[in-house]
Amino acid sequence: MKKYIMIVFALIFVTIFAYAEDLKKGKVYLPASWIGMEQIAPNVFVESNMNLENQKLILQKVSNSKKYLKKVYGDIQTQPDIYFCESSSCLDSFGINQKTLAGVRLVGNLLLTKIGQKEEYIAHEWSHEELSHRIGGLYTWWKEMPMWFDEGLAVSVSNSEIHDSRAWKKIIDRKIPYPDIKKVETLSDWMNTTYNYNKDVDYNEIVVSYATAGHVVEKWYKTAGQKGLLNLFEDMKNGISFEVSYKKYNKS
Repeated sequence: MKKYIMIVFALIFVTIFAYAEDLKKGKVYLPASWIGMEQIAPNVFVESNMNLENQKLILQKVSNSKKYLKKVYGDIQTQPDIYFCESSSCLDSFGINQKTLAGVRLVGNLLLTKIGQKEEYIAHEWSHEELSHRIGGLYTWWKEMPMWFDEGLAVSVSNSEIHDSRAWKKIIDRKIPYPDIKKVETLSDWMNTTYNYNKDVDYNEIVVSYATAGHVVEKWYKTAGQKGLLNLFEDMKNGISFEVSYKKYNKS
């Protein structure tokens, strides 16, 4: 019996260790004062001791980010809690790598790095929350929504220079290899593709997977329009598969 108990505890330990970074991200669900954050407005949290000037800038950027979402979605139906880190210690406490990530979406929460304290990056992460809500929630997102479309739409929303048509043009002009993006469906697929196609490309200039997905989704959006996008969301909410709905509104 003791042997089996030890095995169980060992498995628990290994699991916790393996997912330690993800567990760190889960701290956003704890009270702000417990995790070194301070609330400065409804749904907006910053690293404790952030100076007032930066706090004001962040509030303005959060407000401005909404125009990006409204341009694509029409209106905004979600209001996630948004957390902003400045220091490397803050990022480390949440398991975030400042060098490669601007931010992450954590079901009902957005966590932004210092790099991510820009309107377009806030809008990008917020788009993930908005999309998930509109198609019926986390289960439908996990089961039906391919990552290439989710990320490509976020690129269309945010228009970040390292992701959008400007980045795509550089890819074509320089003959940079890019993936068959519609085969990149799961989160693990997305992470692997992003890493593999940027081995020899500077992340600060172009992120190949994002630029490719953005190009494909923007092309679809030009024919489907906002009405087609919203209809796709409604279809998925009502149980119609992404593939069927995407083809229905693809008029190109």
